[in-house]
Amino acid sequence: MKDDTRQPEQLHKKTQVTGQTRIGNSIVIPEINENVQIYEGDFQIIDHTTTLDLKGTIDFQWFPIPRTRFSGNFNPGTNSIALHFHRLKVVIDGQEVGTGTYSDPFNTPLEGYIKNITIGDVSKSVKSVNFSIPNLRKISAETAERDEDGARFHGRKITLEDDDYETTILRLDDKDIDKMEVLAKNGGGYFISYVGECVSKKGTKTYNKINEHFKCLDQFLSFMNGQRTSCIFLKGFKAGKEVWSDYSEKRIDPYIGVSSWASTFDQTSFNLTWKQFKSVWKNNGQLLNYALHWYFESNKNSGLLEGSTILVQAALETICNWLIIEKLGIIRGQEAKNLSAQNKVRILCSTVGLSLDIPTELKNLKNEKKTKTGKEPKFIDGPEALTEIRNALTHGNTQKYSSLTELSLQSIFEAKQLGLWYVEVALLYAFNHRDIYFNRITKKHVLPPYVSR
Repeated sequence: MKDDTRQPEQLHKKTQVTGQTRIGNSIVIPEINENVQIYEGDFQIIDHTTTLDLKGTIDFQWFPIPRTRFSGNFNPGTNSIALHFHRLKVVIDGQEVGTGTYSDPFNTPLEGYIKNITIGDVSKSVKSVNFSIPNLRKISAETAERDEDGARFHGRKITLEDDDYETTILRLDDKDIDKMEVLAKNGGGYFISYVGECVSKKGTKTYNKINEHFKCLDQFLSFMNGQRTSCIFLKGFKAGKEVWSDYSEKRIDPYIGVSSWASTFDQTSFNLTWKQFKSVWKNNGQLLNYALHWYFESNKNSGLLEGSTILVQAALETICNWLIIEKLGIIRGQEAKNLSAQNKVRILCSTVGLSLDIPTELKNLKNEKKTKTGKEPKFIDGPEALTEIRNALTHGNTQKYSSLTELSLQSIFEAKQLGLWYVEVALLYAFNHRDIYFNRITKKHVLPPYVSR
């Protein structure tokens, strides 16, 4: 195999698109769910002791999940082969670009998936990284400069700055993007809605350091989005030259219409929230991952109505244990261990300024009665409603299931929405968000209760 002396950008062929992006060479796609071709030509698969010479393509595909796939035919002269089904290596011009597995080893073309694919020299530090973001909903912030010479317009800009990096993301603001968003919302799928650039403020950064930053950034953008998204197609630059490209698979949810706390009003406060989010991440990253995981799954209705109601309670209890017991120390020791779930939620609500009453907007839940003919409310407050419904679903017996069937599906739905609201406000409190947010209960853009009280 010959040594590779070409620049990383010469090793792969990116999808051709109309228009340009203002931030470097960030990749966009012209149609919803359009695959991105990373490479076309000769490459090798090393399977244990067997080396296979193939000619084909390496593409980033969106379905069944976003990841990179290789497909190739054996070059002329290839003898019989013995596949060992070990983790295989993918090599282009002598450079190992990733490891993977076969998807169909018994047919031609030979196909499989590549995990953590990078092209170029990731041992070299870089100053800046360009990237693309799929399925991030439209969130207005600063107004960005527009290109009037016929290139693709950028509409709104969000700047996130911390001690180590300045990250700028721009909305691809044109009719094609809006059309793709509508198509994705109606039928599910993927489209590139933002591009961005991350610049190190303190010299160059290693590949591993940059990946740690993006793990945190991905979670923050997902929290803003109400569902998972990630920065993908990373391209590292130093002195204006591309050093490496990263096409590794990441967790991205198919686009669906979900509610999110991130207000669509113009505001510049996201940066302050980002700084505190990153601080929490550094100290409690794993715990924050769990809380956000349950929140995302509930918000997209995983497990349908019943399952997603259970999941939002899991998110709430994770936040309660961390914020109320570990961080603020409002309750301690045996008292904390003996506290019921609904009382934990009550303390959490009181801490972040939320009323315990069931909001008047949740008419079905608020009007539920203990008996069909009685006037006494079934639930004394919101925390009881949410936890009692969750308990009936997870710790059910004949009596509890009977009580649950007396509730309307709309009441259970409203209880889940109440729980999601609690989660959003509690996390915004933890991240010290001081500006307006979208209240999913009142459908209004307001200050958080801990700011306005």
